[in-house]
Amino acid sequence: MKRKKFLAAMISAALLLSACQSIPRGGAEDMSEIVRESGKGKTAEQDGDTLVWRIACAGGFSEEEAGEVCAGWQNEVNAVLRDKGAGYSVRIEAFGGESEGAEEAVQTADELENLKESGAQTDLISLTPAMLYYPELKGYHLVYPACAGKGLLMPLDELLKGEKGGELREVIPSKDLERAKIDGTTYGVSTVLPVTGAALYSKEQMKKYDVTAEELKGSVFDKESLLMKIRDLSGEAPYGIHSGDVRQELGLWILEPTENVALNREGTFVNVTETDEFKEYLERLVDWNKKGLVEVLGKPENNRQKMKFVQNSGMNYAKEPYETTMDVSVGYQEEKGASVLVVPDETRPLLQPYWGDYKLCIASWTENREKAEDFLVRLMTDADIANSIQYGKEGKDYTLDGDIVQMKPQVNIMQSYFGYEYTNQMITHSTTVMAADKLKYTEAFHKSYGKEIPDGFRFDPAPVLEQIVATNLVFDGMDGTETARKIINLEIDDVEQVIASITEELKQAGIDEVTAEANRQLEAWRAGNS
Repeated sequence: MKRKKFLAAMISAALLLSACQSIPRGGAEDMSEIVRESGKGKTAEQDGDTLVWRIACAGGFSEEEAGEVCAGWQNEVNAVLRDKGAGYSVRIEAFGGESEGAEEAVQTADELENLKESGAQTDLISLTPAMLYYPELKGYHLVYPACAGKGLLMPLDELLKGEKGGELREVIPSKDLERAKIDGTTYGVSTVLPVTGAALYSKEQMKKYDVTAEELKGSVFDKESLLMKIRDLSGEAPYGIHSGDVRQELGLWILEPTENVALNREGTFVNVTETDEFKEYLERLVDWNKKGLVEVLGKPENNRQKMKFVQNSGMNYAKEPYETTMDVSVGYQEEKGASVLVVPDETRPLLQPYWGDYKLCIASWTENREKAEDFLVRLMTDADIANSIQYGKEGKDYTLDGDIVQMKPQVNIMQSYFGYEYTNQMITHSTTVMAADKLKYTEAFHKSYGKEIPDGFRFDPAPVLEQIVATNLVFDGMDGTETARKIINLEIDDVEQVIASITEELKQAGIDEVTAEANRQLEAWRAGNS
């Protein structure tokens, strides 16, 4: 069976476009409000003009599964539109569901082009990334640029320059607007909530060893003397990591879909194992490993059930430390409901400027431009609509503890995991792991990190796809090379020697050809966007 892997940090989707509306299994409170075919079965919900919003199924979900979400969204969104006097309603149609046994994804732009040629009503389109079939990367294509290149998306720059555009600019980070441009033109909008690494400290062990939260602010690597004390008291390495593979820990943009090409501080693409950042981080871990301060949790012999005094985490959306309860992976098992202090690590930003490049767009062939623009603005600025898209219905799908969202278990997890891709997560409620003011947090993140990123540049891997596949397989978990496994397990005596070995293996697989092509495309892009 082919392995699948989602881009954008676990956020990727199959785009097998269907011109037919999906039929939900349930989830709508009033199924009569769902119109299955345009122009048939009109209800009161359709007395006014009706827009058609086609949403791509996220995360490999089927159209049937996505239909459940569409039903709930349609009811909630139309209720808000009716209450606020929009003068139109919206019919939401899912497309792009994962097909059983598919070997590669259909090109989304081709499917949308068929809809356009057939005259099928389409007013708004939500694009999500193409499903990737690993390790061969079959189906990889740049969905958003491909759709724009075929004239399927309406340019939004005129809208953004007007009064409504001012409303959008108030709630969309400026970096996201810059990165939405393709050759200087904006065809879609979205927001990315950026991520930093964090350290998870066990509250139970903090109490046991009389450690205060104040002592733990900052990077875990600044706490060597404290961790030595915990090591001596506990009789074990106090810091748990899941892998010695540090490529995503360096604060560098790793260029998708490669896993080894990084943008350095000077704005040039390089092999990540040849960077100073890679060497210095690995040296630090190896030094701590020799001192008995760090342990790799992912080793087969690990059978622990409780978390270490401190463990690293790669998914944090806040600037200040906070306390919460979560299930913490301790290797092959989890400590359920662990009470932790989460301390963000500002030295470990995860730079993913496009996060899958999901976009909310207006179809170029819409006959309802004014209303389509109005609805796009509402989707991105109206918190009532945005919360219903990201979290569902309050009381049914989630509850609020003050201003903090508590999600309820859901049969269909497409909404709870991917709802943010279809609206503006900057204006929705926060969860316990998010900053209270997400827009302020995001703008501050962009001022601190990623200044070297060429906003709007997108890499086309097609010319070197074979080399990308080969280089990705070098670091392929426990299926990678022997050198890679040594790095992953921190079974290293000589850091310089192991870096030389892994670098040579990447060169043999074609990493130099990949970096050369990435830099060639970057220079061409800069020349055309100067």
